[in-house]
Order: sequence, then structure tokens, then C-alpha cells
Amino acid sequence: MIRGAIATTGTACVAATLPYWQSDATTTSGLGFTDMKSWEATHTFLRDSNLLKSDVDVSKAFTNDFLK
Repeated sequence: MIRGAIATTGTACVAATLPYWQSDATTTSGLGFTDMKSWEATHTFLRDSNLLKSDVDVSKAFTNDFLK
């Protein structure tokens, strides 16, 4: 009974949060895909917020190779 409730709750949680995982990039290329534009925006935000102390080559920070 508990396992079923956990599975049902987990499924509901995923369904409720799925829109937050989606973007134009994932709509075009599939869930999990990320693009340079998103990483550059994240980098800019982190630097502007002083959460990242130095610049990072964002092209080396992510890959979509695991999606192939």
C-alpha cells in the first residue's frame, strides 16, 4: 500500500514539475538537452551575483553527448 502511494505521489510530482524542466531547446531536441545560450545566461547570472568568482569556459561545462 505504501509503495503504491509513493509511486503515485512521485508520478504526480513529476507531472506537476515537468513544465519547469522544459524550454524551447528541450521542446526541439528532447528533455535533458541544454544549449550554449542557456549556459551563457547562467554564467552571466552567477558572475553578476558574485556566486562565481571567475569566468568559466561554459562550452566545457556541459555536454549533450549522453542524450545520443
